[in-house]
Amino acid sequence: PPPAPPPRPGPAPATFNASGTWMNDVGDAFAVQHDGQNFEARGVVTGMGPVVMRGTLSVAGGASFNVYAAQTGVLLVQGRGSVPNPTHINFEIRDGYGNLSSGQLHINHPPGR
Repeated sequence: PPPAPPPRPGPAPATFNASGTWMNDVGDAFAVQHDGQNFEARGVVTGMGPVVMRGTLSVAGGASFNVYAAQTGVLLVQGRGSVPNPTHINFEIRDGYGNLSSGQLHINHPPGR
């Protein structure tokens, strides 16, 4: 018989360190520093270019962040989300025109795993 699939991640612990590489649903990668509450992520987003994402991340408070153009510091979008397990952030972002998008950030693994 085929091997059993790996277990799904359980709920995130009360505190966790999400430093490393995050990827969005299309595979754009971000280098992330997370101290248990505050985080900073740097990467290149398809259709946006180089960005810096800064905010807070915790299980209880979820995620709250702003995304800035890396070269100019101009605010591009504001986001918020939840942490369903230690390897994912479900998020919504809103741009300056009020357009809403949603997706998932994958903590230290590519999308689809």
